[in-house]
Amino acid sequence: QTWWLMHCHFRCQPLLRGLCCPLDTRTTIHHHHSVLKHQVVILGIYIIIQALDGNVLVPLLFSARNKLHPVVIVISVLFFGGIWGFWGLLFAIPLATFIKAIINSWPQKALE
Repeated sequence: QTWWLMHCHFRCQPLLRGLCCPLDTRTTIHHHHSVLKHQVVILGIYIIIQALDGNVLVPLLFSARNKLHPVVIVISVLFFGGIWGFWGLLFAIPLATFIKAIINSWPQKALE
């Protein structure tokens, strides 16, 4: 039960997930596979899937939904997460969307 709680905790923190989740995955793998070669292969696959999910798939899906570039999403998560921690990570994409809406609706001076 402790490993499950720790896993859920780190799933909420994308910046730490890539570093800490392999630890609980490695412990689970150790109980099912006693051969080190199998453990390393499964852990490597898990790390690759997590890296692709967190750095490619999620930004692409959120960019299509919110009309934001994937790089803007990654930068907003890093920026707001660095400023406000967990709450910054939670509200990074809505804040980036809000800032984009303000910039798009800002009245522009007509060129004469």
